[in-house]
Amino acid sequence: MKEKIKMLIDRDNLIEPNRRRDLVHKRAYIYHLLSEDGMKLVEIAKMFNRHPSSIHHSVYKFKELIKMNDKILLNDINEYDNILQVSR
Repeated sequence: MKEKIKMLIDRDNLIEPNRRRDLVHKRAYIYHLLSEDGMKLVEIAKMFNRHPSSIHHSVYKFKELIKMNDKILLNDINEYDNILQVSR
């Protein structure tokens, strides 16, 4: 799965500090998957050139939006779900 994640990061240029909503949602989804897979926030932060607290906040907000069944978020991450074959 990590190889596919790296491919998505490169393909969609998720390392760049772009605040476009769909990219923010995709980035948060990747952060969430990596943290659920056991990767430490510090490691994820280095991977994306971010501060660990930014990763923590993003994962927290992602979980809140998932709990609310946010349709925009679900639409934005649908492609990644299909590529990574993740079931929530």
